[in-house]
Amino acid sequence: MNRALALVGVAEQDDKATAATNPDYWHGVLPGSRMVSEELTNQPDDVTTGLAGITHYYREGLAPVVGFNTRAFKQAIGIYLKGIFGNVSTTGAEAPYTHVFTAGDSIPWLTFFSKLDTHLVNATGCKLDTLEIKWDGSKPIEIIVASAGIGSGRPASITVPTADESRGDYYLPVGGTYKVDVDGATPVAAEVLGGSIKLSRSLVVDYASASVMPTHVGEGGLTVDIGISVRVDDMTDYDAIIDGADGKETSVTGSFEITFVAGTESLKFESSRVPFTASPPTADSKGGSVSLDLSGWALIAAGETTPITATLINSVATY
Repeated sequence: MNRALALVGVAEQDDKATAATNPDYWHGVLPGSRMVSEELTNQPDDVTTGLAGITHYYREGLAPVVGFNTRAFKQAIGIYLKGIFGNVSTTGAEAPYTHVFTAGDSIPWLTFFSKLDTHLVNATGCKLDTLEIKWDGSKPIEIIVASAGIGSGRPASITVPTADESRGDYYLPVGGTYKVDVDGATPVAAEVLGGSIKLSRSLVVDYASASVMPTHVGEGGLTVDIGISVRVDDMTDYDAIIDGADGKETSVTGSFEITFVAGTESLKFESSRVPFTASPPTADSKGGSVSLDLSGWALIAAGETTPITATLINSVATY
């Protein structure tokens, strides 16, 4: 078998019990990705046998697990955003379409497909646990997808969808726009060096007594961890974080707006309420510029219903 012959696909299910028969989106992955796998848990059973050892064991669980690293492919990224946010509102009578993703009370059921050479596997009744967007300098964006499901199988074949991005384009940091404010709701242009946005749903997988396979996957609310590295000319931002709006006893919240591009299409993340922290820069006898590694969580601002918003402009009519 050839490990280079690897692709992954995904489709939204109509409901929990109805698996998709073929993917709606299809693309490659980065090295080290397991794609769709089945985690088997066997346990030794400590029953005495009159012998100096254990002879019994039982199968405790068999969990369908999805995990892979990939790029922010122009079409497929939308299904992953819907899978973690839950809500999407689309406008536009023709391409380009604008999709706005916000936090919903629930997230959709998904079917994942993977191909490793001739080995085909699917995972059904899945929900997204985490979706992380990472970038470093001008390198391509890395997307990390983690999901759990309730079923798995071996499809005889997989029909490649129209949205086949196995050789498709993806969003890049180069040409994007980067805005940050450590103590205000309106971000301003900043020299961003890299960062990460991790969206989580804190899945809980339930097992019933009748099967070793999971029977349900439940999700929690949307949590968002932010990390942004910014080159600075002075320590004004650091002082603003530490000193607070009205002294050190008061909290400070900032904001950010990050936009990636692929030609005329774009992917934007923004939040207006983020309590940033930052470690002080260290001295170095070799010199060098100073950067602040900001970290924080996106919180729901007054009058809003979502801690973070993602806006995707592309050629897909609907998600």
